[in-house]
Amino acid sequence: MDQVYVIRNDELKAAAKREIDNLPTDPIYQIVIQEYHRDRTGAQNRLMWHWLREISNGWDDTRGNRYGPESWKEYFCEKFLGKEVVDLPMGGHMIRNYGTSKLKVKEFGEFLSRLEAHAVVELEIHLTHTADYQMAINGQLEEANASEA
Repeated sequence: MDQVYVIRNDELKAAAKREIDNLPTDPIYQIVIQEYHRDRTGAQNRLMWHWLREISNGWDDTRGNRYGPESWKEYFCEKFLGKEVVDLPMGGHMIRNYGTSKLKVKEFGEFLSRLEAHAVVELEIHLTHTADYQMAINGQLEEANASEA
């Protein structure tokens, strides 16, 4: 079983050191130390869905079919994140859009910036800058969660 420590303070650092000191040498273990990048924030997720609803509502019938926010999300994921091949049981596979759930804070901020630019320039739909806008675009943590990261 993998053990992951996010070193936020000296106590967690000490706990990780104790874990390493207590490891046997058989089996052989691999230890990876890398900078922690937090997953997207609540502000980013709220802003994305707010904008997707605005785009859905702003895409009037004169431009073609109406699409729900979920369809617009798939459109932007395909456009800006690309596709991945997923292996299925029994030898099958499928191709699907990369989703936003694995994006880190910085990547999600970039995704939102590209979504906004496309909406304004290509779709001619101006999006509202909600109270979450600055935190979402700049990848800032909400006050309540800032101590957890």
